[in-house]
Amino acid sequence: QPPSKDEGTFLVSVRVGNNLFFNDTTDEWMVTFTGNRTTGSSSPVSPPVAIIAGSVVGGVIIIAVVFFVVIAIVVVSARRQAKLKDKRYVTLMSQMESMELEMADQCKQAFAELQTDLGELVTEDALDSNQLPFHNFPTYATKVFFPSAGIHHPVLSEPRIPQGMSNEDMTTLLDEFRSMIFDKSFLISFVKTLEAQPRFSLQEKSTIASLIMVACLKDVSYATEILQALLGDLIRYSITQSRNHPKLLLRRTESVAEKLLTNWFCVTLYPYMLDHAGASLFVLFKAVKAQLEKGPIDVINGEAMNSLSEEKLLRQSLDFKLLECEVDMQNSNELLGQRPVGLEPSNASVLNRDIQTIKLLDTDSISQTKEKILDFIYRNRPVSERPSISDVELQLCRGNVGIALRDQDSTSVKDGEWTMINTLGHYNIPEMADSAIEDPKKPTPRFKLVQRGTRPLSGPNFDVPGTIIASASVTSQTSLLAAAAQTFPTNNKLFHLVKPDIGEGEQKIATEVFLTRLLATKRILQPYVDDLFQAIFTVPRGKPLPKAIKVLFDFLDMQAANLGINDPEVLHTWK
Repeated sequence: QPPSKDEGTFLVSVRVGNNLFFNDTTDEWMVTFTGNRTTGSSSPVSPPVAIIAGSVVGGVIIIAVVFFVVIAIVVVSARRQAKLKDKRYVTLMSQMESMELEMADQCKQAFAELQTDLGELVTEDALDSNQLPFHNFPTYATKVFFPSAGIHHPVLSEPRIPQGMSNEDMTTLLDEFRSMIFDKSFLISFVKTLEAQPRFSLQEKSTIASLIMVACLKDVSYATEILQALLGDLIRYSITQSRNHPKLLLRRTESVAEKLLTNWFCVTLYPYMLDHAGASLFVLFKAVKAQLEKGPIDVINGEAMNSLSEEKLLRQSLDFKLLECEVDMQNSNELLGQRPVGLEPSNASVLNRDIQTIKLLDTDSISQTKEKILDFIYRNRPVSERPSISDVELQLCRGNVGIALRDQDSTSVKDGEWTMINTLGHYNIPEMADSAIEDPKKPTPRFKLVQRGTRPLSGPNFDVPGTIIASASVTSQTSLLAAAAQTFPTNNKLFHLVKPDIGEGEQKIATEVFLTRLLATKRILQPYVDDLFQAIFTVPRGKPLPKAIKVLFDFLDMQAANLGINDPEVLHTWK
């Protein structure tokens, strides 16, 4: 504040903060006071050097500090990333080494399976040619002619007499209709009239062919005449009028004649199948079943270690043990109501032993174990003539006490919403078997089947079929899963060998390494497949060719000659 309000110029001292003080006549700050306003002006051209130097030094220091901080952050981050990278690399190399060792082990095992001869799957004492489970002719013919109707087809029941008609009138009408059926010209015209109808479906054609064959069972020669007449017309039509190539004849079974040919073969070749061809098919079935049961089979998804199908191959590495257990055979007669096939009096060595040894796997579910024991006891008896797994209960013998084993009980292992099906390993059967081998004084695990009073309804008593032959109530994988879903609460999901929701971080090897199992199974089963086709396409030495084959081939030769078919490939394709 100037000493007076007059206008003028005054010499002043300037203090900036506590350290800067300017009072030099050479560097004067002039303050001009005009009225009530004070304005300042600086006479020097630039600020003091100290201020500039201080500002520059401070800025450099700040920039240096920021730079070093950034460098430190970058270095620390880089070192941390390098450590994480090294850790991931070590983990990855460890996983790769583990996977390589596991894959090498699997390859060695697969190579050993390919090179090792596992011996005969079906032993001679397990199969008796006189006890093969062939259907009798009525059952066989019913399954061939009416596969979907079964025992409920009207042909198999008494005729229903319309209201107002007597039994005698019905019998008279049926006799008259039978006489018309055995009129060759009428029957051929009847079939042609039906096939001329545009809405005559394939199912109806099949039914007509089956009914004609049923009516002619007592006179197969007449059925042969009808077949040749209808088949001859079909061949002439396919050669002269059809747009299809002649080789396509007899391939699609789209006419009454083609379906009648199938039924005629089934009837005329039935004795030949009983004597020769049928046994090879049954032996192949037993071989496939035995080979499958040599390794684990998942009862839920149907995947097997020894599968022939890539789609149903168990693509997991599972450790399993082969167990030798005992089976109590004393009550086998009670389960069946008669002497089982495996205990025929002619087999004295079996008859004199109430306890027999059976081979099981520690991964077998309880239902799989029951099924293997039933197969062992009743051997060649048809499944329809022996107890099902739902009719019997498996018990582990402990002295005079039997401990019931089930697929599901209070001891079942649960993993969240998943429940594992009980296996023999779950009940410590392998430990018991190992102890019996190490110490002969300790008992070998012994099982017995007892009659179940009531069929299982839900929960702990549920049975899960697990091998080729399922129980009578479960005939497909879809119905199996549906039955399990209906039996257990919806929040319980069942698994057997492999839980479906495998974590992403879980180590897995390439599943292609397991494809060698397909080759091993094929190699083992190939002789049985060859035997089957040998039985189909050849005649046993010393036996004549079935007459039905010769009759048909002679008929085809005659038709080719009459129609002027000179291409041998066409006739060969028909045959």
